[in-house]
Amino acid sequence: SAFAVLQAIRAVAYPGGESQQESKTSPGVLLIIKNYTGDRINFRLAAEQARAEGIPVEMVVVADDCALPSSKGVTGRRGIGLSLK
Repeated sequence: SAFAVLQAIRAVAYPGGESQQESKTSPGVLLIIKNYTGDRINFRLAAEQARAEGIPVEMVVVADDCALPSSKGVTGRRGIGLSLK
């Protein structure tokens, strides 16, 4: 959910549990998002809220996905890997 992503952004932006008022500045957060509709929606909403709170946020959408062949003629197992090298 966008709320869970926002909580994670806050935790990364202000480590150690300090609040925004105590920290005053955050170096920012980079979100690396898989190219799935639900992820893009929730992460974008959370990023907008975080920016409204003064947290610098940048987003990168990656499309790394693979489908392994199946002997039954349908798409086999799917997976993600090597998003970051």
